[in-house]
Amino acid sequence: SRKNSLLTSINLSISSLFLCSFALITCSYCVPLQPPVVPRSTVASVNVTVQGESGTLSKKAKVLIEPATFIHIIQTDKPIYKPGQTVKFRITSLDANFIPVKRVDPNTNRIAQWLDNTIDGGILDLSHPIIPEAAQGSYVITATTEQGEQVQHSFDIKEYVLPKYEVKVQLPNVITILDKEAEFKVCGKYTYGKPVVGSVKAVFCRRAFRGYWYGNSYQDVCKNFQLTTDKSGCTSQTVDLSEFFLNKSGYHDSFQVEAELQEFGTGVTLKGSARTSFTNDIRTVTFEDEPASYKPGIAFEGKVNMNYTFKRVFIFFPVNKGVLTIPLRQVVKLAPVAQVLVYTVMPGGEAVADSKDFPVQLCLSNKVKERHRKKSHAFT
Repeated sequence: SRKNSLLTSINLSISSLFLCSFALITCSYCVPLQPPVVPRSTVASVNVTVQGESGTLSKKAKVLIEPATFIHIIQTDKPIYKPGQTVKFRITSLDANFIPVKRVDPNTNRIAQWLDNTIDGGILDLSHPIIPEAAQGSYVITATTEQGEQVQHSFDIKEYVLPKYEVKVQLPNVITILDKEAEFKVCGKYTYGKPVVGSVKAVFCRRAFRGYWYGNSYQDVCKNFQLTTDKSGCTSQTVDLSEFFLNKSGYHDSFQVEAELQEFGTGVTLKGSARTSFTNDIRTVTFEDEPASYKPGIAFEGKVNMNYTFKRVFIFFPVNKGVLTIPLRQVVKLAPVAQVLVYTVMPGGEAVADSKDFPVQLCLSNKVKERHRKKSHAFT
């Protein structure tokens, strides 16, 4: 039992990286073991020898030494600076010593360096003034620890001004396979609300698919337009869709417009874009709110949802003894053709369907009658 207790105490001491000298069973003092700094995970061995009154006990154990983990973050007070401004940046780390901290310009020239800086409380605040003649481009801050770890952060130096106006492009919500034409609109407005007068370059495109299956057999279909905004700051253009292969696959189901508006007088140019979807589904019919089962002799009621690309019609229908009556409401809005599709699923799983088209005349919802009053004339 004495040997088992002694070995148990030794194992506990090794697991906490302390070497102890024992007198019988009680530990009298401990010596800390400082693990070496390793660049990667390393398996080390610890040998312990205990000299007793009646003999010597030895124990060897393996210990996994993991390298220290550091988290380093560099943050500037803003992403873009103008020449002549001061770059303020902060380095946050779990480590205590940074060697060195340096900055590099767009030509990889070292323009500033801080050596042997100690992080107080895990944060190091530094700054560097930018000369007015500084080269414009992307700059890099690099911090290196004494363990050789590096962390970088980039920022830009360039002359910039806030945009004076914005460009918006408007397209229809959807373009269908039945459409012959489509219209887009480009508008420019200053930040204070007034319209922008200038020239517009617009490109109306339908993109082709790219990939192994398509190869180079399909090319993007695009049309270019040169336009000028009016006094309202807007311009519009109607596009003939017959050239955009609406009946062919191999193209994305969308159209997009990219526009550039150049302001008269200043030559300032800003861009805008928009995208709309393309569909060949003109109408769909779904049944909603129908009962889960049908009992003979009891009216069967439900709802038919007829969804057009631009309009939706709801029809309620009762079924009584196999007879279905569907009242057609808002018929004028369905011109020129109202199509009714009906299907049912038999108890055996068989589906039966039928459809019929009803021509609808294009006429006004309100009728107008014209009446002429007869006038009597007296002759002398």
